[in-house]
This record gives sequence, C-alpha cells and structure tokens, in this order.
Amino acid sequence: MELFTDVVFLSRLQFALCVAFHFLFVPMSIGLGLILAVSETRYYKTRNPKDAAAAHFWTKIFTVTFAVGVATGITMEFSFGTNWANYSRFVGDIFGAPLAAEALLAFFLESCFLGVLLFGRKKVSKKFYLVSAWLVWIGSCLSALWILIANSWMQTPAGYEIAADGSKAIITNFWEAAFNPSTAARYFHTVDSLLIFGAFVAMAIAQFTKLSGTVAIGIAAVVALLLTFAFTKAKPIEYIEDSNRMFQSVGVFAILPQLLASLGALFTAAGVGDVISNIISGVIPDGNRLAGVIAYCVGMALFTAIMGNGFAAFSVITVGIGVPFVFAQGGDPIVCSALALTSGFCGTLLTPMAANFNMLPAVLLEMKDKNLVIKAQAPFAIALLTIHILLMYFLGF
Repeated sequence: MELFTDVVFLSRLQFALCVAFHFLFVPMSIGLGLILAVSETRYYKTRNPKDAAAAHFWTKIFTVTFAVGVATGITMEFSFGTNWANYSRFVGDIFGAPLAAEALLAFFLESCFLGVLLFGRKKVSKKFYLVSAWLVWIGSCLSALWILIANSWMQTPAGYEIAADGSKAIITNFWEAAFNPSTAARYFHTVDSLLIFGAFVAMAIAQFTKLSGTVAIGIAAVVALLLTFAFTKAKPIEYIEDSNRMFQSVGVFAILPQLLASLGALFTAAGVGDVISNIISGVIPDGNRLAGVIAYCVGMALFTAIMGNGFAAFSVITVGIGVPFVFAQGGDPIVCSALALTSGFCGTLLTPMAANFNMLPAVLLEMKDKNLVIKAQAPFAIALLTIHILLMYFLGF
C-alpha cells in the first residue's frame, strides 16, 4: 500500500490510465469515422430512411469517441510537462511542433465539421453535409499522422541538432524530422489496424444493440469495482464500510436530484408551465425571437436555482416558454432544448438548493462561509448564461 502514497507512481499511473483510454477511444474514431462517412454516402445516394438512421447512429458513436479523446488528450499534454519535465524541456521545440500542428491542422478540421454533422443536417445542403462527413474522417486520419510523427521522431530522430550548450534539441530540417525513417511504416500500419478495429467494433455493436443502456452502465460499474479491488488490494468489508460512511456523510443529498426531477414532472402535470406561459406572454412582444431566447435561457437558470435541479426545471420551462416563444418561432427543438438544459446548469452554480454541487463541498471542506462555493462560481455562471443566449439565438434558428 505504500506504493499508492508515492506521488511519482500515482502521477505515472494516472498518465498510463489516461493514455489507455485515449489510445482505445481516439483510434476507434478512425475506423468508425470511415463507417460514418460510408453510411452518409449511402443515404445521400438512396435517401433511404434506414440509411439515414444508420448514419445518425454512427454519428453519435463517433461523437462519444471524440469527446473522450478531447478530455484525455488535454490531460496527456499537461502530463508531458508535469511527469517528464526535463525531457519536455530538452525536446520541446521539436516534439511540441507536431502536437501543435495536430491541434491547428487536424483537430480544428475534425471538430468544426463534426459540429456540422451534429447540428447542420437541416441547415446546409445535402452535398455539403456529405462532404463534412468525409472531412471529419480525414481530420481524424490527419490527427493520427501528426501524433505518429511525434512518436516516430522519438524512436528514429532526424533533422535536428543539439544546442551548443547541450541544453536542448533544435530542429534543423522540418521535413526530415517529420518524415523520419519510421514515420510512413508506423502510420500506415496503425491506420490499417484501426480500420480493422473499427470493423470489429461495428460488428460487436450490431450484436449487442438490443441490450439497454442500463446494462452497459451496470457492467461498467462492476468492472470499475473489480479494478478498484485489484489496484488497492482492499477487502470487500472495506468497500461496505466506506460506502456506508460516504452515504452517512452525503445523506439525503444523494437522492435530492432524483426527488427534484420528480417534483418538476409533478409541476408540469399541475399546469405550472401554462401559468408561466400566460405571465410571459404579456411581456414578450409577438415575433421577437431574441426576447423568447432570453426568457427561455434566463427562465431555465432561475427555475433551476429555485428547484436546485436542471432536469426538474426543464419540463416546466420548456412547456411554458420554450414551445410557445422559441420553437413556435422556428427554433430547432434539438439545439434549443440542449442549450436550455445547460442554461439551467448555470443556475445550478448559483443556488444552495443544488446541495450536492454547492453545499456538500462546503460541508466536506469545512468552509466557514457555506456560500463560498456559490460566490466563486457566480461570475462564471453569468458569463456562461450570456454565451448560451447568444448560441441559442445564432445556432437555434
């Protein structure tokens, strides 16, 4: 157990786990990205609803792999500097160049056109949408190229020299460094493997899509528990004792979100949304989209602050404000609803009713000012709410 108190070991363990997730999900996007592009091409040619459903399904799967890649990739880049500071200083001028190029030339391409796939099906031409699908896949392949250039240079360095004082490596020829002796072999070997990997993942998903999402959550929970036992060598009784201690500390806060969400459904059934709609209709001018968007976002934030839960507020405010004042004026229900829900989370940052987010940390950290967490979050919450209003107004119509 002393090993798990060693900061160096824990840092490298964290990096290893992060890399494991990154190199599982991100490379998967190369194989699945091709399947997504092919599915979209089939739909473009046939206009068959089944092909449309397949393309939409693979877009969602690809987005999950992309999101995991972003979260782990950012962490990894910071870990290069924190875990291997001397090495980063020595080769940073060379090693950092392909990482920066990956972000600027590949990641931005992939993320921009993935946004088109997620929100632009009805906003751009069919041909542009199809091209976007292929550009997303091309972006993922370019991302792999730059990362493997960095990796290959570490194995077979070229196009560099050591500084006169011996403090760092300096690039002398970009093309020699980028296309060093092992770059091509590593790249084509990796991409070929990932296309095969994507095919196997697609077949596996096809076999198990009849299972509900809760099955996957349950399996993930069991696997996580078993891995915890394996890493920590803890006894099952310790799990029971720690779980009980945590439940005693958290108490009713653990089920407060579910209770508040149920209360939101009760408010909707009781007609609270209709009452809000009648009140707002006397304030918002007819046909004013901006006023409707502001009312929808601010209403979600305020009602979430009152209820303490965005899901509780969502059904009430959507019925009372979203449908009559946003959707009825041409707002995209998917885009506007998603932004409305996250607008509610801005209210979560501002209220003691969100006890599991704001009050629980204050209690566990024994803060003298129980509202200190809320005060620290308030400026960011207001800024985020303003951004949500702008995004809904410009992207939702």
